[in-house]
Amino acid sequence: MSMTWSDFNQQVIFYEILIFNVVGHFGNFHILYITYRFPKLRAKSAYLQCILSVFHSLCLLSTLANALFILFDMNFTRRQCYPILAPYIFCICAQAVLMLVLPSDILFAILFPHKYRNIGTFKYIVVMMIGPVIYSTFFMVWGFVKMDDDPIDFCNPPTGLHPTVTKNWMMSNVFINSVVLALFIFLILMVKIRGDAIRKERKKRVVRRLLVLMGIFICSWYICMAGVFMTLLSFQGLRQGVIHANFIIFALICYSQSFYVIIWRSKEHRAAFFHIWNIDRPTSQYTTSSGSNPKDSFL
Repeated sequence: MSMTWSDFNQQVIFYEILIFNVVGHFGNFHILYITYRFPKLRAKSAYLQCILSVFHSLCLLSTLANALFILFDMNFTRRQCYPILAPYIFCICAQAVLMLVLPSDILFAILFPHKYRNIGTFKYIVVMMIGPVIYSTFFMVWGFVKMDDDPIDFCNPPTGLHPTVTKNWMMSNVFINSVVLALFIFLILMVKIRGDAIRKERKKRVVRRLLVLMGIFICSWYICMAGVFMTLLSFQGLRQGVIHANFIIFALICYSQSFYVIIWRSKEHRAAFFHIWNIDRPTSQYTTSSGSNPKDSFL
């Protein structure tokens, strides 16, 4: 029996998700483990990156569950789907806002270095997480409130959420992404024009690494939102499966890219990674003892 286009499309989605889950979890785990093993690499922004990595891994796990639903051609109503989907909604919203928190953290560290160093790490992280938690909780709860018995083709955010919630979620994501883009441009200008404000070479590397992360996120997430927009329009003759086959990969890139950008742009993290896998001998600055003071580190 020949394979239909729908069957082929489902397999493409499944293997895309499976591959990115392996690649993404490997990277996100190593962000956490390197931060745990090497105290010199611990700091406020590093802890925020760890939290983002946790949310990214949870998002990847949620896409894996959705891939299984697609592979076995499981049908849902929105009321059946959403309780399964709700944790994914929370995580996907939190990671979007955290991508706004990360450049804000760097700007705070550059513009107000003394205040930044003197704030307790735990207190700072709690305050910075208030926005992501409120935003994520709002859309997750709204999704529960608007559940109905309409049948849906896929149990994922664009279709699992009520269309009213999806529309507002998409618009808010575009707004957040636009603010991230504005901060992206501002940081580039700061690096180019006010190099004296970024005195330490290590601080410059952190800013440049963040710019790469932000650039990939901005491009990928804008394209993702374009896919959501097309789903909402429900173009005649254009199956949602085709849309997902073309656009889900950009969400997976967002969830998987952080570690690989960090390893590419950070000599310290690269050396720590090599040390973990016995690829290279660490220098004294990568000791795993707890003698360093992360409060004084930029990242």
